Amino acid sequence: MSEEYSSSDVNTVVVIGASGFIGEHLINELSGHENIEIRVLVHRSKTKNRNNVDYITGDLLNLNSLNALLSENCTVIN
Repeated sequence: MSEEYSSSDVNTVVVIGASGFIGEHLINELSGHENIEIRVLVHRSKTKNRNNVDYITGDLLNLNSLNALLSENCTVIN
């Protein structure tokens, strides 16, 4: 049974440390939910493509990277 979601029902989750052991498992779990958009910051371009995962190349210490990563009302998991 598939549920449909409107864009207002989509939640954005930012995962810091997504390439680590826990981060990888967290992304695997979250990516199974259609109503969650996942955003992660990576140092190098990722070739993995997962549903609802947006890989953003950058650095946590760079303001431009953070502006690209974060959005209003997003949830950040570190």
